[in-house]
Amino acid sequence: MLRTLEEQVDPRHAALVIVDVQNDYCSSEGARQREGKNRAHVHAMMPNLHRLLAHARQVQMPIIFVRMKAPPHAQSEARVEQRQRTGTALVCADEWGAAFYELEPQPGEIVVTKHRYSGFVGTNLDLILRSKGIKSLLMAGVATSVCVESTARDAFMLDYYVVLVEDCCGSSDARTHANAIEHFDHYFGVVTRADEVIAAWERLRAPAQAAVS
Repeated sequence: MLRTLEEQVDPRHAALVIVDVQNDYCSSEGARQREGKNRAHVHAMMPNLHRLLAHARQVQMPIIFVRMKAPPHAQSEARVEQRQRTGTALVCADEWGAAFYELEPQPGEIVVTKHRYSGFVGTNLDLILRSKGIKSLLMAGVATSVCVESTARDAFMLDYYVVLVEDCCGSSDARTHANAIEHFDHYFGVVTRADEVIAAWERLRAPAQAAVS
């Protein structure tokens, strides 16, 4: 049983999962901004996400980018009705909208393409994680209350430990983000911040560095 933060973020059995950091969700020119959904909260968390990703690469943690794409053949009647009823735009339907925002996977890092909110629905994400012996997921990305939360919930239901890095997640506004964080903390996993994860990695590395010296 993985009880401590150090155990749950240990690169030997944890992976960083970055959800939907794409132009249509994050850019000031993207579909969500054009709908009038301010991207300030998303933009504010990006420096933290850049820092977390850089440290994850240093500790050689498996990194998985989950991205949305919306081809016509994947649009069900239920999804079309939901968009029409709520007045939300079809996102990530073209190359620019679906492109990664500010981040770019490096060779060896995995990209999983999804067509629903959750990164586990209709994808091979679970197979990839289990093939790599992953027990715990660090969750980051956009939007906290929708695709990040949906993916994190499904991860917990599939018996993964889930660590939500709250200052590496963004939403349309701080209130929506905070509500999602509070609910997640009570039911689905651990809520932490980038500095705490990075400090845990440093503590994990300290014994190995001492042994070498």
